[in-house]
Amino acid sequence: MENTTHKEETHKTPFARMQQRLKERKRRVMRLIELKRLRRIRKKTVPGYTYCKNCGTKLEGMYCHCCGQYALDIYQPFWKYLRQYIENVYQFDSKIWQTLWLMFTRPGFLTNEFNAGKINSYVHPFRLYMCISVVFFTLFFMIASDKANQALQAVSSLNINDEIVAQLKSSATLPDTCVYVYQGPELVKAFQERGVEKAEELFKVQQLDDRFSLSYVRMPRIVADSCLHETTLRQKDLTTILNLKKVKGEYLDNLIEEEEITSESLQAARHFQVDSTGTALTPVYEWKEDHSDEA
Repeated sequence: MENTTHKEETHKTPFARMQQRLKERKRRVMRLIELKRLRRIRKKTVPGYTYCKNCGTKLEGMYCHCCGQYALDIYQPFWKYLRQYIENVYQFDSKIWQTLWLMFTRPGFLTNEFNAGKINSYVHPFRLYMCISVVFFTLFFMIASDKANQALQAVSSLNINDEIVAQLKSSATLPDTCVYVYQGPELVKAFQERGVEKAEELFKVQQLDDRFSLSYVRMPRIVADSCLHETTLRQKDLTTILNLKKVKGEYLDNLIEEEEITSESLQAARHFQVDSTGTALTPVYEWKEDHSDEA
């Protein structure tokens, strides 16, 4: 009998032997999946109490067969509620790793399982998409945001006239005029993108508040005449200037010591001229259109 079996194995074609190995491999995978499913079921089929907290019906599993309430232990740490929220909304539990593994190692297998009605053992496709989207965009904005800003900066620098760049690269240009400019630090970076190595020497930037607010910039006159155009002072920057002008005495010293304000910001604010009614008299400029929403 054994000789007959051995002869049958010997006379099989390579294609038949390959098919048999694939069937055996599929059988092993299905057994492993079933084992994991049974282990997961055993963990979630023993409630923490005997009767339903909602209607008082005796429990025969983790869900009440009368009202449908889940047998949740209300006396548990907050992190467990957070974990249950993530599991319920995004299906981010142990099933997601098995789903991702099968999706990459056995393409088409999950589709056949889903079409066969075996849904609960894996993460639903739409919930898997939501979970991966949240992870992807979180990592994207954490890692790739700086790269994206550099790319936008490089595109903006292309709008600067080539003749201006050539003059700034020569040794004849000096910082000889002072103006209030929006996106002052970005202007310096734009010239650096165009190859002006001494941009930090030609542009002296004193920021009033933050990076995207108004700056008091000392720059070459040719840049002010060719790259800047007058704009309207934003209300929040006018408020900042008026508040900085009011700071005096010991209160000012305390703010500087606590690093809540810098002497450069104070100096830039006091150079700005306003009338007695709080209206701005000093012109304000910007070097590019503000399309922050589109960017």
